[in-house]
Amino acid sequence: MNKQKRQRNRKETQRNVFRRPDQGFNRSLLRKFLEALAMLIGGMYLLITMNKIPQMINWLIISKSAWSDMLVGLSKLFQSIIAFGSLLLIFSLVLLGLILLLGGLWRLLRVISRYLSSKRPSKKSLGMMRRR
Repeated sequence: MNKQKRQRNRKETQRNVFRRPDQGFNRSLLRKFLEALAMLIGGMYLLITMNKIPQMINWLIISKSAWSDMLVGLSKLFQSIIAFGSLLLIFSLVLLGLILLLGGLWRLLRVISRYLSSKRPSKKSLGMMRRR
């Protein structure tokens, strides 16, 4: 008898991971009716209110102004992107010019130093001249 109690308790404590639980939401019929009635009243109120809005607001003027404001904003955005791109291009060209200038100056100094070192007699050639 004790063993049967333990098995029954084990079954009650098992978790239903991939199965629907036996205990669900048992809504009463009155509660379901009240929920449906509340949804119907809310939907009718929204539709009646939305039906009255065109009489209160001139949609044509609002839609035209909204479109024009959006287009003006987009054009300003594209103008600022183009201005930023041109600024970036100018900066990169200046940087490229500086790099080319420094690289050319470095190479010129190396050529001049090699030319001057070849004009000077080297130690080997001085040693050969002394032997003669």
